[in-house]
Amino acid sequence: MGQKQIFWSGLTEVVTQNTSLPNNGAKEQLGTTREENQNSYKYVQFSGTTAASAGDFVCYVAKGSDGNAFIVDKANTNLGAGVAMGAIASGSVQYGWIQIKGMATLNTAFTTGADNNTMTSVGATAGTIAVAAAVTNAMVGVAYDVAGKKVLLDCPY
Repeated sequence: MGQKQIFWSGLTEVVTQNTSLPNNGAKEQLGTTREENQNSYKYVQFSGTTAASAGDFVCYVAKGSDGNAFIVDKANTNLGAGVAMGAIASGSVQYGWIQIKGMATLNTAFTTGADNNTMTSVGATAGTIAVAAAVTNAMVGVAYDVAGKKVLLDCPY
């Protein structure tokens, strides 16, 4: 079976959960990945606990009903997910895309770091990333241009 080629939602589109619709209103299957312009994206559920802007770094906070990690928000955890592609409101469950691989520009400057440092969500301010302080910190990418808030993402999940 090949990779999905046609998607119902745009990369920056965010939809609010609606339990009267199929899949609760999600336009794609949770966990679907997509490749565009040498970048990779994943369709996820936003918990609704925290608001996030496009370009904020988000982390996994819970597993979906199938046991896979698809629920994210801006709260900082040890398991970095990727960069939000659209603006997320707090107060309601929403669905949308995060960037998980490739060159990304964050909305907020890195907490710490210099070009070429390995980056993690561990110990970082919510919505951003920091230099990995230990080899046990889950790597989410490499700082490419600290001044420009650019990171070469490689989120593991």
